[in-house]
Amino acid sequence: MPSYDKHVAQAKHNRSLVTELSADYCDWIVTVCFYSVLHMVEAMIYECEHLRAPSNPLPRFSTQRTLVKISGVKHSSELSKNYCRNGHELRDCLISDNFWYFKGVGRSCMILRGVSQSARYDCQEIDGDDADFARDKLFEAVTDFNAWAIPKNLETV
Repeated sequence: MPSYDKHVAQAKHNRSLVTELSADYCDWIVTVCFYSVLHMVEAMIYECEHLRAPSNPLPRFSTQRTLVKISGVKHSSELSKNYCRNGHELRDCLISDNFWYFKGVGRSCMILRGVSQSARYDCQEIDGDDADFARDKLFEAVTDFNAWAIPKNLETV
């Protein structure tokens, strides 16, 4: 799985693309914003040793959570083989159960996931207001991510 630095590099790469996309591509703006923030979440997972995770193989429907040391787990997809739900749903559980850790980065990721999915899968029309909203969420995530990374002397986005 990609290292912390590779996730940060990809988040930066995606973030730079957002500034290059014109208003004709609002659907791609929200999607690229989502993927930029998703890489920030994955970088945070890479650096964390303890996360509260679903104790049930159906994480979305599980009310039981356990605090686990995820030794050797450096990406959310490495956990998904143990669960019946897809990686995005598992990541949503990790974010919601560990909100204290992910803070605004996690909140932005979950919000942008919904907007991005509406654009990609539901063919919902995405306009300039939606694109501006996504850029704002990306900015919030970058601010929170960097505030998390700087005290740890880690690369920022």
